[in-house]
Amino acid sequence: RRHKSTVQYASRPDLPKLAYRRVKGKSPGVVFLPGYGSSMNGQKAESLEEFCRSLGHSYLRFDYTGHGASEGVLAEGTIGTWKKDVLFVLDELAEGPQILVGSSIGGWLMLLAAIARPEKTAALVGISTAADHIVTSFNSLPLEV
Repeated sequence: RRHKSTVQYASRPDLPKLAYRRVKGKSPGVVFLPGYGSSMNGQKAESLEEFCRSLGHSYLRFDYTGHGASEGVLAEGTIGTWKKDVLFVLDELAEGPQILVGSSIGGWLMLLAAIARPEKTAALVGISTAADHIVTSFNSLPLEV
Protein backbone atom coordinates (compact mmCIF):
# COMPACT_ATOMS: atom_id res chain seq x y z
CA ARG A 1 0.00 0.00 0.00
CA ARG A 2 1.25 3.45 -0.89
CA HIS A 3 2.11 6.15 1.61
CA LYS A 4 -0.95 8.03 2.84
CA SER A 5 -1.02 11.79 3.24
CA THR A 6 -0.31 13.25 6.69
CA VAL A 7 -3.01 14.80 8.87
CA GLN A 8 -2.59 18.55 9.25
CA TYR A 9 -4.66 21.11 11.16
CA ALA A 10 -5.85 24.48 9.89
CA SER A 11 -6.37 27.15 12.53
CA ARG A 12 -9.15 29.66 12.01
CA PRO A 13 -9.81 32.76 14.10
CA ASP A 14 -12.68 32.10 16.55
CA LEU A 15 -13.58 28.81 14.85
CA PRO A 16 -12.65 25.16 15.52
CA LYS A 17 -9.50 23.78 13.87
CA LEU A 18 -10.09 21.67 10.78
CA ALA A 19 -8.19 18.43 10.19
CA TYR A 20 -7.17 17.76 6.60
CA ARG A 21 -4.90 15.70 4.38
CA ARG A 22 -3.41 17.09 1.18
CA VAL A 23 -1.52 15.66 -1.76
CA LYS A 24 0.33 18.08 -4.03
CA GLY A 25 -0.19 17.68 -7.75
CA LYS A 26 -1.42 19.24 -10.93
CA SER A 27 -4.53 21.34 -11.48
CA PRO A 28 -7.42 21.07 -11.38
CA GLY A 29 -7.25 19.64 -7.92
CA VAL A 30 -9.87 17.44 -6.30
CA VAL A 31 -11.57 18.20 -2.98
CA PHE A 32 -13.61 15.46 -1.30
CA LEU A 33 -16.65 16.44 0.80
CA PRO A 34 -17.78 13.52 2.97
CA GLY A 35 -21.27 12.71 4.20
CA TYR A 36 -22.86 13.59 7.54
CA GLY A 37 -21.11 11.86 10.42
CA SER A 38 -18.41 10.53 8.08
CA SER A 39 -14.75 11.45 8.10
CA MET A 40 -11.94 11.97 5.64
CA ASN A 41 -10.72 8.47 6.50
CA GLY A 42 -13.61 6.65 4.85
CA GLN A 43 -13.14 4.22 1.97
CA LYS A 44 -14.35 6.67 -0.72
CA ALA A 45 -12.01 9.42 0.51
CA GLU A 46 -8.99 7.12 0.68
CA SER A 47 -9.71 5.47 -2.67
CA LEU A 48 -10.07 8.87 -4.30
CA GLU A 49 -6.67 9.88 -2.89
CA GLU A 50 -5.06 6.84 -4.52
CA PHE A 51 -6.80 7.63 -7.81
CA CYS A 52 -5.64 11.28 -7.75
CA ARG A 53 -2.08 10.19 -6.92
CA SER A 54 -2.12 7.79 -9.88
CA LEU A 55 -3.06 10.67 -12.21
CA GLY A 56 -0.79 13.23 -10.58
CA HIS A 57 -3.62 15.56 -9.51
CA SER A 58 -3.65 17.45 -6.24
CA TYR A 59 -6.14 16.14 -3.70
CA LEU A 60 -7.53 17.48 -0.46
CA ARG A 61 -9.82 15.76 2.01
CA PHE A 62 -10.89 17.13 5.36
CA ASP A 63 -13.23 16.67 8.32
CA TYR A 64 -16.04 19.16 8.88
CA THR A 65 -16.40 20.84 12.27
CA GLY A 66 -17.44 18.16 14.79
CA HIS A 67 -16.43 15.30 12.48
CA GLY A 68 -13.43 12.96 12.63
CA ALA A 69 -10.23 14.66 13.81
CA SER A 70 -11.55 18.24 13.54
CA GLU A 71 -12.50 20.24 16.60
CA GLY A 72 -16.09 21.03 17.50
CA VAL A 73 -19.25 19.17 18.49
CA LEU A 74 -21.19 17.31 15.79
CA ALA A 75 -24.59 17.99 17.39
CA GLU A 76 -23.92 21.75 17.30
CA GLY A 77 -23.12 21.76 13.58
CA THR A 78 -25.42 23.04 10.85
CA ILE A 79 -25.34 23.24 7.06
CA GLY A 80 -24.15 26.82 7.54
CA THR A 81 -21.31 25.68 9.80
CA TRP A 82 -20.12 23.09 7.31
CA LYS A 83 -20.55 25.44 4.34
CA LYS A 84 -18.14 27.83 6.10
CA ASP A 85 -15.73 24.90 6.49
CA VAL A 86 -15.88 24.11 2.77
CA LEU A 87 -15.41 27.76 1.76
CA PHE A 88 -12.43 28.06 4.11
CA VAL A 89 -10.87 24.98 2.52
CA LEU A 90 -11.41 26.38 -0.98
CA ASP A 91 -10.17 29.85 -0.05
CA GLU A 92 -7.21 28.98 2.17
CA LEU A 93 -6.05 25.40 1.51
CA ALA A 94 -6.81 24.65 -2.14
CA GLU A 95 -4.91 26.25 -5.02
CA GLY A 96 -6.82 27.20 -8.15
CA PRO A 97 -10.00 25.63 -9.51
CA GLN A 98 -11.10 22.36 -7.92
CA ILE A 99 -13.20 19.36 -8.88
CA LEU A 100 -15.59 19.09 -5.94
CA VAL A 101 -16.63 15.52 -5.11
CA GLY A 102 -19.51 15.42 -2.65
CA SER A 103 -20.87 12.30 -0.99
CA SER A 104 -24.35 12.37 0.56
CA ILE A 105 -24.71 15.71 2.39
CA GLY A 106 -21.31 16.60 0.93
CA GLY A 107 -23.20 16.81 -2.37
CA TRP A 108 -25.41 19.54 -0.96
CA LEU A 109 -22.38 21.38 0.42
CA MET A 110 -20.66 20.98 -2.96
CA LEU A 111 -23.57 22.78 -4.64
CA LEU A 112 -23.57 25.59 -2.05
CA ALA A 113 -19.81 26.00 -2.47
CA ALA A 114 -20.08 26.11 -6.26
CA ILE A 115 -22.66 28.89 -6.02
CA ALA A 116 -20.51 30.85 -3.54
CA ARG A 117 -17.16 30.24 -5.29
CA PRO A 118 -17.73 29.68 -9.03
CA GLU A 119 -14.15 30.76 -9.78
CA LYS A 120 -12.83 27.95 -7.55
CA THR A 121 -15.12 25.30 -9.10
CA ALA A 122 -13.84 23.36 -12.13
CA ALA A 123 -16.43 20.56 -11.97
CA LEU A 124 -18.89 18.82 -9.67
CA VAL A 125 -19.18 15.08 -8.99
CA GLY A 126 -22.03 13.93 -6.76
CA ILE A 127 -22.08 10.53 -5.06
CA SER A 128 -25.52 9.66 -3.63
CA THR A 129 -26.02 13.35 -3.00
CA ALA A 130 -28.54 14.54 -0.46
CA ALA A 131 -29.27 17.81 -2.27
CA ASP A 132 -33.02 17.31 -1.93
CA HIS A 133 -32.95 15.96 1.64
CA ILE A 134 -34.38 19.09 3.27
CA VAL A 135 -37.26 19.27 0.80
CA THR A 136 -38.05 15.60 1.33
CA SER A 137 -37.77 15.92 5.12
CA PHE A 138 -39.86 19.11 5.20
CA ASN A 139 -42.61 17.51 3.14
CA SER A 140 -42.76 14.54 5.54
CA LEU A 141 -43.29 16.70 8.66
CA PRO A 142 -46.73 16.64 10.27
CA LEU A 143 -48.95 19.64 9.56
CA GLU A 144 -49.49 20.22 13.29
CA VAL A 145 -47.24 19.68 16.27
